[in-house]
Amino acid sequence: MTDQVTYIAIGGSVTHYGLLEKGPVDQWDKIQKHLSEHWNGGDQYRLSAISGCLEKLSTSLLQVHRINDFHNREVLSNARNNIGKGQAYAALRGDVACADFESLLLQARAALDRVTWFVSKEFKQPCDSFRKLGNILKNFEEKSELARILQAVLKRVYPWGSGLLATMEGGESFRDFVAHKGATTEKMTNCFGLNFIDNQNVLLFDCELNGFPLFKTSVELVQYLSFAVLNTLAACINHKVLEFDDYKCNWEPKTIVFSEFAIHEPENSPLTEHSLTVVRHMHPTGFLLSTHNVNPKLFSHAVNFM
Repeated sequence: MTDQVTYIAIGGSVTHYGLLEKGPVDQWDKIQKHLSEHWNGGDQYRLSAISGCLEKLSTSLLQVHRINDFHNREVLSNARNNIGKGQAYAALRGDVACADFESLLLQARAALDRVTWFVSKEFKQPCDSFRKLGNILKNFEEKSELARILQAVLKRVYPWGSGLLATMEGGESFRDFVAHKGATTEKMTNCFGLNFIDNQNVLLFDCELNGFPLFKTSVELVQYLSFAVLNTLAACINHKVLEFDDYKCNWEPKTIVFSEFAIHEPENSPLTEHSLTVVRHMHPTGFLLSTHNVNPKLFSHAVNFM
């Protein structure tokens, strides 16, 4: 007697968490279809590597999705719930968002290293360090159209990622710091801040970590990482590559970056009518405030909650 067993395979959708526009989503979907169409008769090791690159990208976007949730659930909600109650300013330490940002840095670098391993194997020059990939491709530029396409991708990504995810000329990136030496909160120079201008308008400030604004950098990372991973995989299977602007993130934070508006001047400079007090850092016994003159354009970025 034999038992009849029915298996159901459920195909996955493109797990970009609503962060990408239609063009990159369609590109991602076509790469996934290429995997399924060629699996039975193709190089399964190579196809599995492509799938692994997509998984690393998706995992990185999951962290941005979580950061977006914090932006909506904590920053916007606190501003909305506390407006008109008489306070001048408030701040959120944002440990959860900082932890997710730390994970984002680790996962994003892992995604780039995974893509590096895949691409370097394509050229029979195995390497797992993203910052070394350009040197490998340089050896093939004259005789390989694929190498030239991939170099163009890297030239767009390298300058932005240097210092954040990798340091191309050696040294320590912020990713290296959080991976081996410390936590993101140890490098906080500005908290998530709420400055209540009046009973309707609030200035919302991004959290700044080692010079990197958390929300703004997360949004930029969606664009750069998706551009690098999806275009690289598409090129390697002879699919169309897209333009950098096609990968713009769907999420646009309501926060602004304080350091972009603060006027840098000698200590104890007289304050003008365009000055602002912000919470720079929280510590075990309280918090550190600072007051700076600012570019008056800052106030035009207030969010209206009426």
